Amino acid sequence: MTDYEFHLPVGEYYLQITSKHERLHQSLVRWYQFTRPPSDLKLGTIQIVITEEDFSLHPLEPSTEWDGKNCQYYGKDCRGIVDDNDPVILWINPNVGFQYIELFFRVVTAIRIFSLGGLMIHAAGIVRDQLGYIFTGYSGVGKTTVCRLSEGCTVLNDDMVILNPTESGWKISATPFTNPTQVLPGAGNAPLHQILFLKQDQNHHLEDVPNSKAVAELLTHVPVISHSPQLTSSLVSRCMDIILKTPVKELHFLPDKGFWDLL
Repeated sequence: MTDYEFHLPVGEYYLQITSKHERLHQSLVRWYQFTRPPSDLKLGTIQIVITEEDFSLHPLEPSTEWDGKNCQYYGKDCRGIVDDNDPVILWINPNVGFQYIELFFRVVTAIRIFSLGGLMIHAAGIVRDQLGYIFTGYSGVGKTTVCRLSEGCTVLNDDMVILNPTESGWKISATPFTNPTQVLPGAGNAPLHQILFLKQDQNHHLEDVPNSKAVAELLTHVPVISHSPQLTSSLVSRCMDIILKTPVKELHFLPDKGFWDLL
């Protein structure tokens, strides 16, 4: 059978997605048609294999389990493993929902980016005047709302972004991970200028955040890696470095664009 290959831009890298199934390949191309041409820096390879394996005993909700350095992924009608090998493998049933395939892409991205010194964060990333801002908080706090209120800015992603270290601090990069309810992701990267922890309120104002609290909260917004006991020490150190090198505030806001006047 023919090997089909798709390059998915992720931050400053790309994931090479391979399979032997034309319809799956065409679905990938359509789903990610909004993305820019990928860079020439390869993050890793994911091989998707269709199987008749029975996944009915898997957890009802998508989950990951760490076994030392290896991470097992379980989704509805699929499972995958991320280890030191390349390619990593995702086994799927023919009727798997595409969202469960993309969740595995996120798992692979989080692990591979961390191994390169970076971090994937559950946050909205916006570039304004060539400076990068992270808006983070728990689901439903308003990350997508902030993006929709940021006319004239570049929305890198309203849910998941990548941070990488630089000589002078950190930079923020786009990811392609999305769903129809979200703001369509943009492309590119920018120096990380500020981190905002979102709080819905009756007016717009900023509050200081102690470093210890900022690190603790940032840790809660790191998917996949934060569940690995072996990576805990490195993760805490990395989050501390980000907080020490980046201005951090708690942004209390209303659902209107007036919050930008404070930044």
